[in-house]
Amino acid sequence: MEAKCTGREAVNGASDCHCRGVDGGTIHQAPDSARCAALGSLCQFEGLLFADPHALAHIEPGWHKSEQKLAAVRASFDTPEHINNSYETVPSRRLEKLLQPKYEKVRHGPLAAERITLSVMERECPYFRGWMNQLRALGKTH
Repeated sequence: MEAKCTGREAVNGASDCHCRGVDGGTIHQAPDSARCAALGSLCQFEGLLFADPHALAHIEPGWHKSEQKLAAVRASFDTPEHINNSYETVPSRRLEKLLQPKYEKVRHGPLAAERITLSVMERECPYFRGWMNQLRALGKTH
């Protein structure tokens, strides 16, 4: 189902953006798709962090104690992007429950992403890799 955006969701200044659902989420796409590459992700940002449980477990002192549990979560799903089977078990809540000191998105997210690296996230997360490739292609066309 398509619906007009309010303009806040407009991509690259396109006020006639159209919303559409992808894999249960909503993305915003301007009619001129050459101007945008919306992320229709299956997962939360924290799902990407499960691409490398070992690296994630060494962000904060004490987190190494949860490395096996983090690895077990990761091994239970085809990809990190699929770690999202209920409201209570979304990746961010899993991290909050497993890690002490408690996972804080703003503080730990960037540190973890830097340690894990985009190349590992792309290797383990095919939807994310596809989106990154779209962004790279946009850079080549302009």
